Amino acid sequence: MYLAASSNTETIHIFRLVNHTEKPPEVASSWMGSFARMFGDMASYLPKHTTEVLTQDRAFASVHSQSAGTKTTIAMNIFNKTLKLFVAGYDGVLSVYEVNTNEGGECKQISQHLLFNMIQNLANTQPIITNDRQN
Repeated sequence: MYLAASSNTETIHIFRLVNHTEKPPEVASSWMGSFARMFGDMASYLPKHTTEVLTQDRAFASVHSQSAGTKTTIAMNIFNKTLKLFVAGYDGVLSVYEVNTNEGGECKQISQHLLFNMIQNLANTQPIITNDRQN
């Protein structure tokens, strides 16, 4: 499962949600495990804001939206076994991104649509009446 979050910046973050029954492998016996414990102990002496910045988990994947400063609404769905991120801007631009669920990282934009242009074209079209009789 994944969670996407947008904010007032141009970056959209995608987080991988891990089931609580799944536990990451223990690294306590290695020097990295010792370092992680020591870092956690040191973080308790730092101001709360600093601690949050140093200990936060990073996003699994991200998108740098081209609509900087524009409010956006986001949604995710799986099509053909591929996770897609939809970013609809208040400027009428809908961008579709492919999320690499194996590696994460920067998402690849696969299409972009101008919604206002589509709505205007639909409003200006006349119904087409055809005669489907075959001779």
